[in-house]
Amino acid sequence: MRSFMDSYTKGDYVELAAHGYRMLADAIEAKRTYNIDCPALLLCGEKDYAGDVRAFNRKWAFGEGIALVWVPGAGHNANVDAPDFVNEQIAAFVAGLEP
Repeated sequence: MRSFMDSYTKGDYVELAAHGYRMLADAIEAKRTYNIDCPALLLCGEKDYAGDVRAFNRKWAFGEGIALVWVPGAGHNANVDAPDFVNEQIAAFVAGLEP
């Protein structure tokens, strides 16, 4: 992840982050609702220290009844930090779905 982020200049990163925050602010302002009406799996790196993402994901998973899996040793970009574990979890989740 570090090498990936190193490819951005400070200005690039600021612009990218600002775009993400604008999208979030627009969605909140529009009071967009969502409804997860299909099976869902939430994966979160156990070492993800980006803001309150760990606490948020715990509360969100509990409130929505979504399965939450902590990815050992992974940070915010868990699928890059632990791709084999993430793929195994997704495969097991899909295999457990009813046709």
